[in-house]
Amino acid sequence: MTLFEKVKTCVYAASIHRRTKNNTSFKGWANAWLLGVDRSVSGSESVANGHRSAGSLSAKSANCYGLAAQEEIPERKRAHEVAANRWTEEVFALLGYSEEGVTALLEEAKVYPDDTNNFDAPSGYRGYVNKIPKYLTQEQWDAKMDEQNHACAICRKPASLCLKYSWIDRKKSPGLVRDHDHVNGRIRGLLCTQCNLGLGNFKESIPTILRAMEYLQKYSLTSE
Repeated sequence: MTLFEKVKTCVYAASIHRRTKNNTSFKGWANAWLLGVDRSVSGSESVANGHRSAGSLSAKSANCYGLAAQEEIPERKRAHEVAANRWTEEVFALLGYSEEGVTALLEEAKVYPDDTNNFDAPSGYRGYVNKIPKYLTQEQWDAKMDEQNHACAICRKPASLCLKYSWIDRKKSPGLVRDHDHVNGRIRGLLCTQCNLGLGNFKESIPTILRAMEYLQKYSLTSE
């Protein structure tokens, strides 16, 4: 079984499982992905950001496969392929499929096409989510780091003192993470994990954040 067949079976398995089949958002993405209408990285990543469920894990697998398909550097390509394989294994384990069960699922999934030019021509696909890719080239990343003086854009904590989690090798390492606008997908800057999560917890709502500031100022010892 090729890696693509494994990912395809993984997405199919999640889409028919009782825990996800009533999730219309996930079903819409899964059907589009299986039909080859949308094998976009941005669409897969947006679905993968949910809870640790069969749906989100299968979307992570599809996302990693998409990244591998577009990656030209062998070492990075291999890392994405390893991650894609790992997520598929987690989905099959979570749903309780044996090796024979996975093979049977692949036969069912063969009604969906294998070929698509979405990965080869990412600007040509009809995206499930109409967003620009949320990635930076190495040159763009370096420029952002220089612009921010190698520190979090919000708390100003040096990048070398921040920790980020890699879902590829499942380890924490020093560095910042990219922050993007969830409406249009545009990358805003580089943040420490705490600040990035903070924006998410506030739903990126400026009025809410301003009220939080007023609240802190009201009860701050320095304001008495």
